Amino acid sequence: MNHSIVLERFGLLRNPFSPEIDADSLLQFRSFQQAEMRLLEALPRRGLVLVAGESGAGKTALARHFRRQLAPSSFLTLYVAAASLKNPVRGVVEDLLHQLGEPIPFNNPARGLRHLQQALARAHEQNQTPVIVVDDVHYLGPEAWLLLKSLTNQEMDSRSPVLLVLLGARVEVAAVLALSRLTEVKNRLLFCYHLRGLAEDEIVAYLEAHLKWAGASRPVFPREIAQEIHRRCQGLPRPINRLAYGCLLAAAFDKKELVDNPCLEQAASELVLSSSVEVKP
Repeated sequence: MNHSIVLERFGLLRNPFSPEIDADSLLQFRSFQQAEMRLLEALPRRGLVLVAGESGAGKTALARHFRRQLAPSSFLTLYVAAASLKNPVRGVVEDLLHQLGEPIPFNNPARGLRHLQQALARAHEQNQTPVIVVDDVHYLGPEAWLLLKSLTNQEMDSRSPVLLVLLGARVEVAAVLALSRLTEVKNRLLFCYHLRGLAEDEIVAYLEAHLKWAGASRPVFPREIAQEIHRRCQGLPRPINRLAYGCLLAAAFDKKELVDNPCLEQAASELVLSSSVEVKP
């Protein structure tokens, strides 16, 4: 039995603003499209690329959608989130070895790195390009950045068998890369793209795409409300999702057919208490 007043009120099959939305159902807003185009262009070149953006800009969603474009027969795709690692320097290597089904040398990071490089080289020789996505790289120190760079080096730097995609918070990543010891990492980047949020003219289509995925049969957000959500969340998808769902909850509680300004104010006031999202007044 469905006990969600939001789903019942608006005739939805699921939470429209859940992070579980299908990758193919995501609205590819302009900055998102630009970032993915650069990733696809980098595939045959291989090497090191960086996509940086504010928290909630959609970096992980971009990685999910990009991964869907890669045929498993031609690409070996691995994903690791640096924020989840107790020891990021050796954790990245050990996590990737685990995903590859390779043995993890006990307490020997250098040997683990060699095993990982060999496994990636074997995949490349078997016509399967390794694509490694490392999320939350702003949590990594200089040693980890240098380690990641080394994964793209093969045969005395004459070729790179791997496309290594780094995702991270823009300000923090810029601070790390400003270190002189990481100059060689900056020089190896094929590109560094700033993933921005939605433009104001994209917000209505964004909300409608999420509602359509959830099974909505009618509009719920008037244009002026959608634009105000965009303004308060600075166009960033994750804050937009949280505020939009709060609006639906407020509207459902008051038995309204559409989200109106009182619903928006109620939802915004509740999110102010959360440290994980910033909603401008």
